[in-house]
Amino acid sequence: MTRCVLALGTNLGDRERNLASACHEVDALPSCQLLARSGWHGTAPIGGTTGQGEFLNGAVLIETSLPPAELAPALHDIEAKLGRQRVIRWDARTIDIDVLLYGDQILDSPELTIPHPRMGFRRFVLEPAVEIAGSMLHPISGWTMASLLRHLRESPRRVVVTSNQGRLAGWLQTKLHEFCSAAETGGAKKNVPQTGVLQPGRGIEFPHSDCDRPPVIVTKSPDEIARRHAADEQDDEHVRPALTIWLDVEDADEFAHSVGCAECTTEESHVDWSTCTKVEPLGLGPLARITADDPATVMQEAAAAMRCVWPDLP
Repeated sequence: MTRCVLALGTNLGDRERNLASACHEVDALPSCQLLARSGWHGTAPIGGTTGQGEFLNGAVLIETSLPPAELAPALHDIEAKLGRQRVIRWDARTIDIDVLLYGDQILDSPELTIPHPRMGFRRFVLEPAVEIAGSMLHPISGWTMASLLRHLRESPRRVVVTSNQGRLAGWLQTKLHEFCSAAETGGAKKNVPQTGVLQPGRGIEFPHSDCDRPPVIVTKSPDEIARRHAADEQDDEHVRPALTIWLDVEDADEFAHSVGCAECTTEESHVDWSTCTKVEPLGLGPLARITADDPATVMQEAAAAMRCVWPDLP
């Protein structure tokens, strides 16, 4: 039997009932036993269509002898049974069930990626998961779930943008600066609590956050990140960021031309990021890898990743 952590989320219908039904259905799967579940956490929508209602998110710890290739389809069947329709990415949904960890296994296929590729920088995933499995290791980074969450909570509001194509990293840095500036000057600040816990009979309670300034966004080449980490350099200009965004596009020249930086020059990086499976040796911490080739999608993904770390961003 293998211990697995599943993430649950819902923002349609009777959310508490949806989550309770999902827990019941998971526990009823053959060769599965539900060991623990977290409390329910209220979370503002991160991306997708506008006007969505608040999510309730949670996590469950299970033991199963089903292999990942059988567990994932079984979870999709539960989603369909409870009314989930997969039409628009990040759209409202009655239930979402994702495999975060499957023991210490690492899988990367078109059908399933384990650990979940975005769990390391998603507070709304880590908050409930830590309640029930804080000591479980993320097998790629080597960090525990609790360490990942602590990193997001305590790290400076700093984002590093990197790419083998420096001109593209510079473009994304500029666009994210514009995004943060618009958020800062666009009128009254959006008062979005960082995370909340559903207290029976008392509604949603949110902890206080006094950090509302926009994140600092810098670019660094993979070579510089690797060199500084190897030398264990830590100073005002090189601190471990809360989030690193790695932009990896298939046709860099075409992308650069489409965003108007085709004439920009950049030094070729000697770090092959396609082979970098371990995050910690590069000194990165949580890593958001963006592989989209459309500039609008890249910006959507990058902004959503930042909101996952700092839900106070509009």
